[in-house]
Amino acid sequence: MSQISLSMPYLYLLLDDESQDAIRQAAESIQAGSPFISQLDERAELGRVPFHLTVLGSLHMYSENDIKAALERLAAATGPIRGRFVKWECSPATLRCTVEVDLMSAFADASQAELPRGRPWRTPAHITIGSTRKIDAAQRSAFLAAVETAFPITDASVFSVTHVGYEGGADRSRSPLPPLPLTGEADGRDGLSTVAVKARLAARTKELEAELANRRSSASGRTSNDRRPASVTLSAPPFHSKRALMGPATGASAMEVSQPLGSSTGPTGIGKKKRRPHRQHRRQVAAVISTRWPGGRWEEKQVAEPQRPRWD
Repeated sequence: MSQISLSMPYLYLLLDDESQDAIRQAAESIQAGSPFISQLDERAELGRVPFHLTVLGSLHMYSENDIKAALERLAAATGPIRGRFVKWECSPATLRCTVEVDLMSAFADASQAELPRGRPWRTPAHITIGSTRKIDAAQRSAFLAAVETAFPITDASVFSVTHVGYEGGADRSRSPLPPLPLTGEADGRDGLSTVAVKARLAARTKELEAELANRRSSASGRTSNDRRPASVTLSAPPFHSKRALMGPATGASAMEVSQPLGSSTGPTGIGKKKRRPHRQHRRQVAAVISTRWPGGRWEEKQVAEPQRPRWD
């Protein structure tokens, strides 16, 4: 997901009151013993919204009435969402705590279905605790270790998201809207009502339609020959004459032939005088046919073919 400046208007989720109090007390304690500045302090310049999760940014293209209507639909469609703290992180600018929120991506999809021109917030999801710009770079590792020791994160470090709100960012003409409680009834374990699920499906449908349109446009650029499947040539197994035994049953000498079986031309009869055909029977050509069958084994068999009467 894209990184969005907090100076832009954005949509956020607010933690429950108990979690807000716990984070506030931890931030005040850290600020009392270090150059760290709490997010609630104006000197931190981290916005007017208390500890929260940013969901959707770049909402300056929407009017406040559009955003207010979207917030009302989202609040009515969504029930309280559970989450848990994961770990502390310290960057050159902020101290934050990464979190895992059940159905965070589903809520983001539902929000973008309501405000499709907004941009999803970067991952992983996190809560900004305060500013670390006044902490020397050489001391950040020791500072982070001290925070982890003083405020350890365990399996019991959980919270709930209970409100959704809108912040106007640096543009003071866009006043923030008061956060609305999430009053929707959860369907099973989803945490989202049917309305939010439909919104999520609508967003996914738009993605699939765009992907299908791209594929159609790329396919239309191909020529008819390109779209036609390549022809497949089927070749029969090798079947050819190898040897022809010429002569009557009295034991005439065998000779190799290169022409097809049954041909009336060949070395025999060249320069000889024609005579009547034998009255009792036609002369037979016994050919040894060598064939390679699909099993890979060569087999030979005798094939007797009648030959036209010919004048010797």
